[in-house]
Amino acid sequence: MTKTSNWIDLKQLHVPRLRIILIAALGAALAIPAELSKAADSVVTIAADNVVAAKDIYIFNLLTPESRLLKQAESLKDVFVSPSPLPGRVRIFTGSEIAARIAAAGVRINPLELAIPDQVRVTRQTQPLNPNQIQERAKQEWLPTLPWKSVTLDRMEIPESVLLPPGAVTLAWGYPPLSDLCQPFYLKVEFSVDGAVVQRSFFRTQLSISQLVPVSVRSLTPADKITEDDVSWEERRIASTIHTPVKNVEYLDGRRLKTAIGAGEILLEDAFRVIPIIHRGDDVTLVIESGAIRLTASGKSLTAGSKGDRIRVVNPSSGKEMNATILDEKTVRVNF
Repeated sequence: MTKTSNWIDLKQLHVPRLRIILIAALGAALAIPAELSKAADSVVTIAADNVVAAKDIYIFNLLTPESRLLKQAESLKDVFVSPSPLPGRVRIFTGSEIAARIAAAGVRINPLELAIPDQVRVTRQTQPLNPNQIQERAKQEWLPTLPWKSVTLDRMEIPESVLLPPGAVTLAWGYPPLSDLCQPFYLKVEFSVDGAVVQRSFFRTQLSISQLVPVSVRSLTPADKITEDDVSWEERRIASTIHTPVKNVEYLDGRRLKTAIGAGEILLEDAFRVIPIIHRGDDVTLVIESGAIRLTASGKSLTAGSKGDRIRVVNPSSGKEMNATILDEKTVRVNF
């Protein structure tokens, strides 16, 4: 009877302790997944596939969005990896290359807190400009800057879209100074993003150019002195920007045609040659001006020239030689 009573007392004694042990064990078992989850949440993870916009790649750019929020990620912001690939292109790094970049930067991080895949793929973000967009910008931005009255873009050979990094895009246009823009030529286009030139391209281009030009109203010969009555002004498509049309009738003073031309032909500057209007030994009037004072004297030409040319003249009375600018067939202005 005493033995039975002792067993009951022992049982009653151990039940509370057993409950405590079981509760503690259960709590420990429940805490293990939570700790594991907490540890997993603190791991800095580098993504296997990445898209970057900037010209340089940093470790921080390669982290998953969740990892960038971690405190440990702060130390990776300035760890340089390499220049970014060209827009639209891909660069692949091995996991060991990424680890080496971190180590070289002197960043100390627990290996258990950093997850690096075997291969990291980085694609440069891009904004494409297709051929039609480039042509439209040429029409809106470049053609209005040309000096002719009417310019039409006939053709611009752009084989494919131009891939640019993100940002504000500006285009600059140019061509070699001796290009004839009425013939096919190569137009240079500089593509800039946020003020920095990122690409230069050359596109074969063809323009149609019209201008107000002088046209002969009758057949003209080298012996003819051409006046305003011999010319009409019409808007015509010009054949060359190198062989330029005469710009005004004053250009014709002191010039004669090199060869005869027919009625209706455009008068080009290089179709004329300069004819001296003063010859060596001609008597001329010397005009001497100083402020409001104007004096004239007789002189003699020592060299030949046309209107606007500088020649040597002499004053026969004093024998003094001087430089002078030709004003017309009989008059020169003495230069001091």
